[in-house]
Amino acid sequence: MSSANITVIGSLMVDHIFFINRLPDIGETYPANRYQKAPGGKGANAAIATYRTCHTNPQSETSPDAAQDIEINVKMVGAVGKDPEGEYMLDALRKNKVNTDDVRVVEGKGTNTGMMFVMVEKINDSMDNRLISTTGANAALKPEAFATEKDLCNGNKPDLIITQLELELGTIEKILETAGKAKIPVLLNAAPAITILSDLYRYVTHLVVNETEAAILSGREVKEVSRETWGEIAQEFLLEGVENVVITLGAEGAFCANAETSGLVHAFKIDPVDPTGAG
Repeated sequence: MSSANITVIGSLMVDHIFFINRLPDIGETYPANRYQKAPGGKGANAAIATYRTCHTNPQSETSPDAAQDIEINVKMVGAVGKDPEGEYMLDALRKNKVNTDDVRVVEGKGTNTGMMFVMVEKINDSMDNRLISTTGANAALKPEAFATEKDLCNGNKPDLIITQLELELGTIEKILETAGKAKIPVLLNAAPAITILSDLYRYVTHLVVNETEAAILSGREVKEVSRETWGEIAQEFLLEGVENVVITLGAEGAFCANAETSGLVHAFKIDPVDPTGAG
């Protein structure tokens, strides 16, 4: 069996999730229906989702991938604090078969593991969330740590790099530049939306954005992202040098485009539980 390697570079955060019927007013204490602690951060979410997507039954201990022709290995590059929350994150990644050899454990003042506080509010039949985050150890990932191909890959060149915009912007831009010059394909999930240097789009193989991110990165209002403009927006990114563009559209599915084709891919109908990490 041949193998392929995917490296995910991104944030690691512990999510503290409160499920509520409504938001509390200023100065009000309001009880939650339920509390849940979960591994999170856009980097960790991407790493676990990548492994699960590439394997038929990642929770199985007995040869879950016997029917696959290619074994997909997923490695996480990130940082956690030397604290119980950091151990929690590393354990969660390992349980989900993600390699954590390149996750840094950092010590010192202000280097606690990143955390996200999430309020999930049920409005009619939908679930909406509001999030507050603290960066913590994620701030230890600086641009100079990814200045060369050797820095980026630790001697093992991956077949794909996946990253997001939850780390310091300069760090993400250096990752794109270094990977592009090393001819390593990159999938950029541009969340949370921050405008990147336009000359770096040529290093992005796959760009994934939702409607809000598509608006911000293309200089539009969110209301201007519609069925009539999906193709136009995707074409702008393609002209910047991106090879493949995916605009995710929630219940409507996703609009996909490259130089050869474009079109809407419809979504499966589901009963939403919590949109946290859905990207």
